[in-house]
Amino acid sequence: MQYDKLPYVGDICSTGFELRTASADAISAVEVAAGYGDSGKASAATLRDFFIACANACHAVTGATKTVKVA
Repeated sequence: MQYDKLPYVGDICSTGFELRTASADAISAVEVAAGYGDSGKASAATLRDFFIACANACHAVTGATKTVKVA
């Protein structure tokens, strides 16, 4: 995945560029791994769950009671 496909967060996070590039690198790694079979798909699911947990933590700060779910 290309980092510029992810939203810019530099205005709220001083390490926004590093966050985008590390996230894109992780996504790229599981995209490649998923091509090798079920263990790669499991890695993708684990990364997805990590990002959902991140989203839920940020969402909780807003005072919302609902959680982010997979579409």
